[in-house]
Amino acid sequence: MSRNLTPEDIIPRTAYSLFTVDIPRLSGKDLAAAVRNYLHGVYPGDIERAVIAVRKNSPKKYSYLVYVFDESFAGKPLPVSSLLVKQCLKKQDADVLYIGDTWTEQIRIEQGVLCGSTVKRRDDKDLTDKIHRLYADGKARVAVFCTEGDTSLIKKNCFKYEYTLYNLEKELRAAGPRGTALFTELTPEWRQRRVLLVLLGLSILFAGTSLGYQYKQHLDAESADIRRAQELSDRKNEEARREAQRLAELRQEYALLAAEQKAGPYEIAEVISDCLDGRTQILSATIKENFFQFDAYAPDSLAVLESFEQHPRVRDSRLQQIRPSGSRERFTVSGSVVPVTEIADTGASAADQIAALERITAEMRGRNRGAGPFSASVFGARIRSMLEKSGCLINSYQYLHGDSGREMEFSIRARSVRFFGFLQEASLGTEGWEFSLVQIRNLAPQDALDVVIRVKPDAAMDFTVPQAVPQPVGGAYLPKPIAAISRNYYSAPALPPAPAAAAPPPPPEPKKTETASWLEYLGDVGDAAGESIYIKNTRTGQILRLVHGGAGDFRYRMLDSGNIEAYIDGNTYEIRRRR
Repeated sequence: MSRNLTPEDIIPRTAYSLFTVDIPRLSGKDLAAAVRNYLHGVYPGDIERAVIAVRKNSPKKYSYLVYVFDESFAGKPLPVSSLLVKQCLKKQDADVLYIGDTWTEQIRIEQGVLCGSTVKRRDDKDLTDKIHRLYADGKARVAVFCTEGDTSLIKKNCFKYEYTLYNLEKELRAAGPRGTALFTELTPEWRQRRVLLVLLGLSILFAGTSLGYQYKQHLDAESADIRRAQELSDRKNEEARREAQRLAELRQEYALLAAEQKAGPYEIAEVISDCLDGRTQILSATIKENFFQFDAYAPDSLAVLESFEQHPRVRDSRLQQIRPSGSRERFTVSGSVVPVTEIADTGASAADQIAALERITAEMRGRNRGAGPFSASVFGARIRSMLEKSGCLINSYQYLHGDSGREMEFSIRARSVRFFGFLQEASLGTEGWEFSLVQIRNLAPQDALDVVIRVKPDAAMDFTVPQAVPQPVGGAYLPKPIAAISRNYYSAPALPPAPAAAAPPPPPEPKKTETASWLEYLGDVGDAAGESIYIKNTRTGQILRLVHGGAGDFRYRMLDSGNIEAYIDGNTYEIRRRR
């Protein structure tokens, strides 16, 4: 049994009988025989099958407490309420009310000697009367033993009386099993075996000493195990507390650092694409620091405004210059993007979250310790090389000097996917350029953009530092796919219909797209003529080249699902792209 007993461990008083017996000048077998003779006259059950435990009723000489259990309790340590009461009220006079879960016991103590014990089923309404009757006797002080949960009930209903309240949880921890439990023999058969062993040569004194020594060793070992388990639990709790404190400090530091960050142009483009569906086409856009403004076509400008109003990172969203044009509207939307000050949680362990946050905050603290400033020639060569590598055509570039320091302005033309590929690498990649201005003009129906960018060479950095994007703890930030951002630029707007004198004929039924399992995607290439893909007709073995965008046959476009829609010989096919 554990050294720390609880009120639930106490054997219910209704499960056994308790007798006080005076038997002078007997011990050992003689005492046991005398107890059994006594019980034959007072105990209604079968004494031969009963489990009997005898304890001295100290300090009274030759007085004993006799506990009688049924055979189901054989071989078990049996904590009882009366022993706990005697342990707590040594050499005292008291009328005791012990309150169990389903029973109550009244015990009379005189100079530490148990003089009587009665048990009844518990009735909360009757508790006050019980204490009143004990108090009214006036022979001794009143002591109440109850659990922490019953304390408030007693104090509420018995505030008129003087009594001493004993907390069972506290008293059981202090007393332990040694002072409150009976340790019975196993079964009558085991008792017979013990007698046989004694008859074979083991003395009663040696057996008692050996058992006592083993029991002490058992208690000491159990106590050591409990102490080690408690120390381990305390260490784990302390580590968990320190980890929780460190995690809270890092989250607070991240929030302060993130609040000082500025959203980059690619990050703002991500937010804009989050708020637009595939039916919206951007005609022009301006991004300056955290501010953005764009002109666009869409079926419902108010629905677009609502998307920006509901986005958690967009502030001061405004809708201006709404001009209906057929089934669509042309309008201007402006607003600003705020940094993310709360970090996402992927359910990683506290240690993993701390490691990730320490890395992220260290990078954010080092954001201003860039590799620049660069010389004009070195900076110009680096950004020009990046533009050319991304497939962007440079029209012109120049150095500017203003209040914000040196800036380099580039005028470029590129397909939307190529420009946003450059913007992603320049904003979030290994260079980490800081853009002060991005102006975009859509050259629809061509798949091309005219762009003016301004970059600060003194703010360039040599390592990747995501600006204000949400960082999942324990994981890496993944930018939004470029195709998802550029989709709102290369779709040609539907022109408003010209007025007609007569109703136009019904449009021809559109051709259905056929899923072509016999057309196999081989790969894509990019050259001066633009982007192209190669597919193979597995039925004929013929290899075809399809050009991206435009009208006519042998063209293709990318679908939102990632598959390819191909136009071949007047037919439309959907080709699954290999992952």
